[in-house]
Amino acid sequence: MSKFPVEISDKEGIVDAVNYLLSGPQGLGQSFSGFSASDPGFLTGNFRVPYSSTTGTKLTVAPIALSTAEMLDGATYKFTFAAAEPTPPFTVGNNLTVTGVVDPWYNDTYRQIGVIECTTTYVVARGSGVFYDIVAPSSGGTVERISSGSFISTDCNAKVTVTSATDRVFISGQINNVITVLATTTSTLTYQVVINRYRGYPNTDPTNPGFLFDLDGVNATIAYRDYTFQIDPVAPVNYPLLPETDTIFASVIDSPGPGYYWYILEILFQPAGGDVEPEYSETYYRGFTAQVVKQ
Repeated sequence: MSKFPVEISDKEGIVDAVNYLLSGPQGLGQSFSGFSASDPGFLTGNFRVPYSSTTGTKLTVAPIALSTAEMLDGATYKFTFAAAEPTPPFTVGNNLTVTGVVDPWYNDTYRQIGVIECTTTYVVARGSGVFYDIVAPSSGGTVERISSGSFISTDCNAKVTVTSATDRVFISGQINNVITVLATTTSTLTYQVVINRYRGYPNTDPTNPGFLFDLDGVNATIAYRDYTFQIDPVAPVNYPLLPETDTIFASVIDSPGPGYYWYILEILFQPAGGDVEPEYSETYYRGFTAQVVKQ
């Protein structure tokens, strides 16, 4: 730790003082970010904005048969439905899961960028933004949207820069959630609320430079709360509402080391028995802050 005053003959003290100054400003707020809202918003399930919508957005879309799958360029994929849908089944930013295509190259979950266009006859999606050699079109398979078993992002998030190994990040978050599920049989569902840490790195797109974010290793979840619900639907009502759940995280402390980080409050649905699937997730008051503090 640097000391004051520093004598001219104290070389070690001078070095410590210079290093301390170079590590960034002292005290609170040198890197602060946050979000808060009280208006109702349905979670879209997108990995990128928009994370919520004023209109109901389905978190689950049943499998849709495909006629063809093709690459439009090295990172863009078009899936044409075997029959037209009544309305566009996906919205921009949605994640897609494709299975059963004759060429297994196309069988994947397109999530980081997700849907960029959807009509009643086809959907176009991008993966992580990595470019590949174009492969020949293929046929068959299905496309669907699966929200269970993977993190669903919310608008409660913040990006901060950590400059020193001794910096600490203080995080607080809250989300009030009313969940609608689809279930025709007695089922069990675990609803988990987490704060995850993602590490940012530059993308490889020279036209639209920016950052991509990946979960920061095995310890990326820095706080969590679990809720388990027993669901017993009464026919013909197969869309039961779960009890309103308010989750609060206060004074979470993280020490990730130098880097550019995205802290985000996310939710996870884990069915365990029965046929339950999340349909809608409507949030009310929600807020999030992240602040870097120099030690």
